[in-house]
Amino acid sequence: MLFRSVDFSDPIPVLKTGTLIYPCLQAICEKDLANGAQKTALVTSATSGGEQPSMVVPMRGGDIAYDGYNMVNGMSWSPLSVYDQTTVLYSGQLTSHCGAATMLRSFDTAATAAAGKMAAFAAPCFYPGEEVHTDIFLVKMDGSMDSIRITDDAKNEYSPVIGGSVGTDVDVYYVVNTTEGVNFSTPSIPLFFYTGNVMRQVVDLATKSLVGPPTVFAKGVVDDTRALSVNENYTKIAFVKEVGGEN
Repeated sequence: MLFRSVDFSDPIPVLKTGTLIYPCLQAICEKDLANGAQKTALVTSATSGGEQPSMVVPMRGGDIAYDGYNMVNGMSWSPLSVYDQTTVLYSGQLTSHCGAATMLRSFDTAATAAAGKMAAFAAPCFYPGEEVHTDIFLVKMDGSMDSIRITDDAKNEYSPVIGGSVGTDVDVYYVVNTTEGVNFSTPSIPLFFYTGNVMRQVVDLATKSLVGPPTVFAKGVVDDTRALSVNENYTKIAFVKEVGGEN
């Protein structure tokens, strides 16, 4: 029998510099990728009764946004250097049919010149006679719950990110489901993944209005907990795409 040698080396080198930020027990922790040293960066239970972060989003400028279990309200943010919580989403409703909650799905933040710190997230929406779905919102991170609705339809939209801005206009990208994964072994049971399109919507923060209809930015994207990511200077968007039947 002839065996062929296989090179199992990772084509993408492991990161060996920088800092990994992740949720830990009632806290947010850091790991130095250069030396492996780990430490507790922020204890979220200091004044909030033992809140457990499960989703953390580093903010440009050294702050951290997070959501999690046992939280009195919802999405919050704090400087990473010292615990000083600002609640972004209070328990309740954003609109008469949409809740002020991330459902622990991915969200994104950005500092804008026109409206200060903003967060983009997918909110659960409930309408009589319809299944629950998610719509995209922008919300100020100052605790005012001042928001802009980006989508308003019966489709499920996920994983919003805030892209570049020009003047008072800002780009919001998100995934909209188009097809459900097929379980070939048991077709009657759907798989828990979907493919979709990345949409781009321009928003005028000054007038809190949408600038034209959304446009398709990319097709065949695989939606997951974190489907989209924007680099530090807003010039690139990373996402998982289905190619040749594989992700």
